[in-house]
Amino acid sequence: MSTFESPSLLRQFEMLLDGRSLFVNAHWMAELSPYFHQICFCTNFDEARTGRVEMRDVHFSDVLQLLNYCCPDKEHLFSKKIDDLNFAALIHCSNRFQIPTVQRDLEKFIEIEMSRDTCKLTPETLIDVIIEANYANYRPSLMLCIYKKLSNFGEVTIREALKAKQLPEDSCKAVMEETAKYIKVIHPPIIRHNNWDTRHNYNWEQRVFF
Repeated sequence: MSTFESPSLLRQFEMLLDGRSLFVNAHWMAELSPYFHQICFCTNFDEARTGRVEMRDVHFSDVLQLLNYCCPDKEHLFSKKIDDLNFAALIHCSNRFQIPTVQRDLEKFIEIEMSRDTCKLTPETLIDVIIEANYANYRPSLMLCIYKKLSNFGEVTIREALKAKQLPEDSCKAVMEETAKYIKVIHPPIIRHNNWDTRHNYNWEQRVFF
């Protein structure tokens, strides 16, 4: 069980998601997000008065990934790591909850880290990232970086990943069409034969003087 699943001295505000509870520090979250500032402290909202909010448009696991990223742990340290487990969830939640610091971290990661060989992400993750980034209206230059990263896997692997994700046909088509622009096609070498037919292995490049 994560440290967010039970209340603590600081984490008293309850978020109910998928029938499960997560507890956050309302003051900390309000510093990060105008959404939480309103929902936790604006007395016009019932949630602010009761210290509890029920959310039906976001998943427990996604919000937990967000909290693990943007909140300090027991050692008062941050785990600012973006990987297969949290990438798409961070895009979704930072957009949903209006958290600009996380959004900037994601943009920096896409622009700088993603193109490096040390950045290992699965094609399935990148497909999820494309969907979430499109929904969050990421600018074209960021989308280009993601599509180029996905294109490195090649057409066959990308199609298999799309099939595994069981996405709507139009979504698969859109992802494939855009990614195909950046897939590198390796052409076989062109072998040129001399027009002169001979049974001897003659080196036609060699100059011969009589």
